[in-house]
Amino acid sequence: RTKTVPTWARYDAYTGNLLDTIVNATTGAQAQIFGPKGELLLYYFNLASKSLALWNSSKIVTALYSQTSQANIPWKNGIQWNVTVPTSPGEAVDIGTTTWDPKNPTEIIVTNQTNGNPVACGAFTDIAYSTTDGHELWSQTRNTGGDTWEQVLFSSRAMGDGIYTIYRKETRQVYAFNATTGDQMWVSDARTNALCEFAAGLMFAYGKIYVAGYDGVLYAYDEQTGKTVWSWYDNSVNPSGLATPYGQYPFYGATLAADGMIFIHNQEHTEQSPLFTGEDMYAINASTGQEIWALKGQYKELTLAGG
Repeated sequence: RTKTVPTWARYDAYTGNLLDTIVNATTGAQAQIFGPKGELLLYYFNLASKSLALWNSSKIVTALYSQTSQANIPWKNGIQWNVTVPTSPGEAVDIGTTTWDPKNPTEIIVTNQTNGNPVACGAFTDIAYSTTDGHELWSQTRNTGGDTWEQVLFSSRAMGDGIYTIYRKETRQVYAFNATTGDQMWVSDARTNALCEFAAGLMFAYGKIYVAGYDGVLYAYDEQTGKTVWSWYDNSVNPSGLATPYGQYPFYGATLAADGMIFIHNQEHTEQSPLFTGEDMYAINASTGQEIWALKGQYKELTLAGG
């Protein structure tokens, strides 16, 4: 738990007892990753000092199973390394987004904006850093030919199976890049409904990339070629009528995969009163795109565990 002041409190997950407090903490980590033993790894990029630092919770853990409160622990004791990162002419003045593969977090890709304007970003740079020691793996500058990505820094991203993807809302397409080199691999076909400009929740699973949006359509793309494997439209099974202003019930992120199925539910970025009625949560066959079951209700986030 992170408090509003720079002090963190650590509790026993089974008892709720306070274990210790971490004082004088630095907030604002650009990447949060869980290590192979469950340790919390926080990565901090400092553009002013051109540095990248790793904070490792295992370096400050003193009594994991203690039932009594421990003394205050200085946050700085958790710093594992702090390295200087290289710069190049015209490099970023701000960090836009960070992306990593949650199943194999060997690198962090940082998207930097070069003109400090997130609305019309101009050229932007993807830089990959090693999560082991912070050294730069590769750097690729994109959008240099005047092909405008107006809000690329707000676009959905994901990484998995050695592939890094960006959903480009201006053209309603998925762009895929090799995560080892940064080279472009493919661009998907454009989606037809303009409302899929509002798409989120890019997800890798079963050799495919899944993404849905306000158009009410869940798409599955082949992760190696970008070809559309199937698409499924919620309005075909649950017409919204006049219940929404979109012509269908929207999707916005909250996509999970398990047991050969994709779980997704209707929601907006920001719900307004009165709330919609008739929304569903769905289980979709990950291979065929066929609906398996639907459950009425309004949901915000999904968690899967133990079947």
